Amino acid sequence: VPRLVKAAGCAIWSPNFRYLDEPAVREAQALGLQVIPWTVNQPADMARLVDWKVDGLITDFPDRLRELMQARAMDLPPRYPR
Repeated sequence: VPRLVKAAGCAIWSPNFRYLDEPAVREAQALGLQVIPWTVNQPADMARLVDWKVDGLITDFPDRLRELMQARAMDLPPRYPR
């Protein structure tokens, strides 16, 4: 799939995280694609994808991702006012 995404001229691949594995992440990134899976809502899934070094992720619960990032001493994006 990553090769098809690249061949279509895309710069970002946003697959459903349930169908993503680490080798596919590595392949896509080696092709120059950013990998930003969706919709990652459970902390354990977030942690696995962060470990795989995805370029970002889409979630309905950014507070959960922020907590994970803070626990790992990762740079945090700015908070936006509600």
